Amino acid sequence: MQEAADAGLLFDVTVNGEWAGYVSATLDSSNSIGLPTYVVQELILTPAHRGHGYGPHLSTLLAASLPDRTRILTGTIHAANTGARAAALTAGRHDIGGWLQLPLAG
Repeated sequence: MQEAADAGLLFDVTVNGEWAGYVSATLDSSNSIGLPTYVVQELILTPAHRGHGYGPHLSTLLAASLPDRTRILTGTIHAANTGARAAALTAGRHDIGGWLQLPLAG
């Protein structure tokens, strides 16, 4: 998170003047498939602010706050995180294909 803060990519989320969480991005391009991207690092709401319909707005607020308008915002959501997936789709994010993972036997 310190790298995001140092790069100006960490933002507080407030609701009616009350701190409600934070959103952050990174310039880490290791999974960017060659595109000029910001990568979602965190979209976090405090427990008191969850369940009020704010989640879908976090991606768009983050995107609007990022400084370089020539980049795109990408991110990964774990397949089992149905709430985050629903919020992302509601926000207008597009599923551009998934990464398939195969656990390695130990």
